[in-house]
Amino acid sequence: MKKTLITLIGALCIVAASANMAVATTTAPGSAARSTVNGASPASSGFAPKCPPAAVVAKALALALSGSHFTNENGTVECYYTSKGSSVPKANIQWLTHLAQTTFSSDKKFYKSLGTAVLVTSLGKGVAAFGVPSLFLEFLKGTALCTIKAGVSLPHLETLARELLKSYW
Repeated sequence: MKKTLITLIGALCIVAASANMAVATTTAPGSAARSTVNGASPASSGFAPKCPPAAVVAKALALALSGSHFTNENGTVECYYTSKGSSVPKANIQWLTHLAQTTFSSDKKFYKSLGTAVLVTSLGKGVAAFGVPSLFLEFLKGTALCTIKAGVSLPHLETLARELLKSYW
């Protein structure tokens, strides 16, 4: 019961943070998806300047996703993915370069204190990562932080993280 309550509180914190971020940014019209993720060269800033295609994200997460919306404000790139006929995001990918190390460290400390953080070691050398099962995965490589939020299993989140690392770094 206590672990369920802690997980629920963690989920509410993530939803509230996502809602605040969504309100603070403006959605660009249309999709800014790449035509292909494989073979795409990394951005000089260390993260993707555009959203990966919905098909790539959907396959990795085992979700039915049809569209993406892109925002870029103050060094934070965010991609929201929706299902057909819905405007409610089912998945979210966020890249952050400013304060990435500080954000990663404080997030990890917070979720570890709740007992919900799971260390992820499957993403390769030079990648620090942790996740909260069925909520999100956060990884840091170099000076860029990526957070993947979706209500799917941690292995699915790791699959998408590996695809992003292979394609954008």
